[in-house]
Amino acid sequence: MRREECLDRGLHRPELFDEVFPLVDNAVNVSPPLRMALGWDKPLSMATLTQQMKMVVAQGKPEVTYRKMRVIIKELSQRELSEDELLTLRNLTSEEEWIPISHHHAASTSHAVFYLPLPLPGFYEIPLAMSDREDVREFLQKMGCVERPGTDILVTELQRLDKTPPSKEKLQAALMLLKALPLNLTDEERAEILVPDTYCNLRPAKDVFFNDIGDRAYLEAGDLLLAHPRLDEHIAKRLHISRLGLKFLHLKNPGLDMGEKLTTTIRNVLKQYTEQQTLTEFLANASDAGASNFKILVDDCQAPIEQLLSPSMAPFQHCPSLVIFNDSVFTQKDFEGICRTGVGGKEGKTNTIGQFGLGALSMFHFTELAMIVSGDKVLFLNPSKTHLPLDDWASLLLPLQQMRRLYPDHLAALDGLFGFELSSADDYNATPDSLRHKSHVNESSILQTVRRSEYVRDHIGSIYAISVTILLINVLQFGHIGALRSSLFFSLKSRASQRIIDGFTPVTREASRGPNVHVRRR
Repeated sequence: MRREECLDRGLHRPELFDEVFPLVDNAVNVSPPLRMALGWDKPLSMATLTQQMKMVVAQGKPEVTYRKMRVIIKELSQRELSEDELLTLRNLTSEEEWIPISHHHAASTSHAVFYLPLPLPGFYEIPLAMSDREDVREFLQKMGCVERPGTDILVTELQRLDKTPPSKEKLQAALMLLKALPLNLTDEERAEILVPDTYCNLRPAKDVFFNDIGDRAYLEAGDLLLAHPRLDEHIAKRLHISRLGLKFLHLKNPGLDMGEKLTTTIRNVLKQYTEQQTLTEFLANASDAGASNFKILVDDCQAPIEQLLSPSMAPFQHCPSLVIFNDSVFTQKDFEGICRTGVGGKEGKTNTIGQFGLGALSMFHFTELAMIVSGDKVLFLNPSKTHLPLDDWASLLLPLQQMRRLYPDHLAALDGLFGFELSSADDYNATPDSLRHKSHVNESSILQTVRRSEYVRDHIGSIYAISVTILLINVLQFGHIGALRSSLFFSLKSRASQRIIDGFTPVTREASRGPNVHVRRR
């Protein structure tokens, strides 16, 4: 055999060439001078490594791939490869299972990742013995390996899964793939995503409805396709899956993009408006709206959580709330205005006490999620955009009757208060604002402070007195107030003691010395 047709194992590991060149018999002692004379002392050519790699991959034997490709990858990682050489290698391994995972498994470029957040079927995490080496990691990245599965390959896996018959295994695999999707998806990507329906068939996400109303879906859905009940709220929001309870509503987002993060806008406003000014703003708004009654209640009662717009709103149901009531009714313009940061429903009016509507945002001294009930509508405000059922929405305006019928637990805490009846079919000709206190804080929270009911009870009296005083000063300045009357109620702790005493104190200079306090005990 000619010297160009074989190699010994003296300088090079056989895993780098043994598929290309026969090995010299171990019984033959090749000395260094002889090896040099035969030309076997030189580095292996790129052509030899490429051919070796091709032949190993073509065998399709995981144990061979595992043993030899680890050595080949290490060798290639230590070389300065040109773009043409990398392109040749990428074409060679395209769709091939060439990355060694274990003695029993090898993975293709698209299915081998550096980090696998979930045990996804068909995907593998590159062993630390390889990924921890900087040169190997860099080589694999140049070959196309990524940190975690990308949207394209996940969509492809869903489409492949669609061709299999319905089963529990198919459902589980589909849910895992959906959970692995990135948070920020484009509309084009969402249009390609398939989700499981109630029969474990995969459907385009735009063709199914997320069941947000529980067992009542059997009365409401009709012939509509429902997503499988194991598909959770987070996936539904991320994929913008239509919600069954909101199907017949023509929703539009009334929020206004001011060019900065909404929570940042409100944090800046709260630096200008103190907690003392919160009630001042509400008193002023009630006056401007022509209200004749104004009441405040600290409510310690917990509300039910079974029939809500979203499970992410449930924690607020167990928190105390500050309920601020007046007997005026919001107009459509008022609802839209309060959603517009820095504009407000008072835009264009010159005879009102409030200033540009900014002060209305001072309510977020006390809450992350505000609910306003007025007339025939209910408005939710959540500037952090983390609790409403629609992805990236800070406000949601819904018909009152729809709320009573499908999501009554949001209104349960108001039932029997200030003339509001949950079972009624009539509009509510007043405006209570329910400000549920925060039970915890996180990065998206407006304020990094929890407002306990004890804090509100201890401070609301003095805040109230200051607010009435400030309002009276504004009355003297603007020359109008109407016949606004006010009362303050503390600590409604039991639904058995819901009745409100009809004792109002006229807003006079004497009233500013202290509120008319009524204590509600268990």
